[in-house]
Amino acid sequence: GELLVTMLESEMAPKRFWLVLLVDALPLLEVDEVVFNEQQTHVLLQCLENVDETCIGAGMGESDDDALEGLPSEKIELLRLGLARNLARAILEQ
Repeated sequence: GELLVTMLESEMAPKRFWLVLLVDALPLLEVDEVVFNEQQTHVLLQCLENVDETCIGAGMGESDDDALEGLPSEKIELLRLGLARNLARAILEQ
């Protein structure tokens, strides 16, 4: 978990891969044990907001013309929900 946060925070991973990396982290957000602490979750949320702004700026997820167009918005919403749950659990564990 720490490696992912470090890669995103330092921008070692190109921004075009951030959504993929965040989606791959989704199972880590759903395990019983808190993998990401409060600070790490905030970093992931900030990265998600950057991805969301990029998707909106590129017009992704705005059109129903293509079946894949809505996919980024759907993934972003799932990630936002997972991160919110993880943040709540991390705060309660403190």
